[in-house]
Amino acid sequence: MKKILLFLAGLLLTTTAAFSQTCPASPGSGVYVMFDTNYQVGTVQSGETHIRMCFNNSLAPATKITGLQFRVWYDKNAFGGGAPVVTSLNTSFGQYLQYVTNTTEGSITITLSYTGSSSTFNIPDGQLFDLKLMHSSSFWTYTSISDMKITGVTAFSNRAANIAGMDATLTLHNYGGHPRFL
Repeated sequence: MKKILLFLAGLLLTTTAAFSQTCPASPGSGVYVMFDTNYQVGTVQSGETHIRMCFNNSLAPATKITGLQFRVWYDKNAFGGGAPVVTSLNTSFGQYLQYVTNTTEGSITITLSYTGSSSTFNIPDGQLFDLKLMHSSSFWTYTSISDMKITGVTAFSNRAANIAGMDATLTLHNYGGHPRFL
C-alpha cells in the first residue's frame, strides 16, 4: 500500500511540475498580457497542452484595469484535435470570461471583465489564463511546433478597459512562447 501511495504522490508532483510556469517581469511600463519564454508540451498520452498567460499592470494604482480583450495564435496543425479551452487561473474576483476560437485560423479571442462593484478594483498581477490546446491525431509525428504568437493572420486591436469603462492600451508581449518537449 505504501508503494502505491508513493507512486501516486510522485505522479501528482510530476504532473504538477509539467504544468508549472512562472510569470516573467513586465518588459516596461504599461498594461501587459504575456507569454513566458517557453511552455511544456503535453505528452501524446495526455492529448493536451496547457499554456499559462500572465497579466501585469505597472500603471496601478493610478490606472485600474477591469477588462481585457485580446487575440493569440497557436499552431493549428499540431493542436488541431479540437477547439481550445480557456479558463481563468484567478477566480478570487467576480468576473465574466468569454473566448471565441477560430480553429481554421488557429486563433483565440479572449475577453475578461470584472463584474464586482468596487470602485478601486484592479485585476491582480500574476497568472491569469490557462489555454488548453488539444493535440491533433497525428501529434505524435511532430518534431517541432510553432511558437505561440501575439500577431497572426488577421489584425486585431487588443484593448484593456479602466475602472471608468474607458479604453486603455493593452500590450501583448511574447518572451518567446517556445514549446519544450519532455
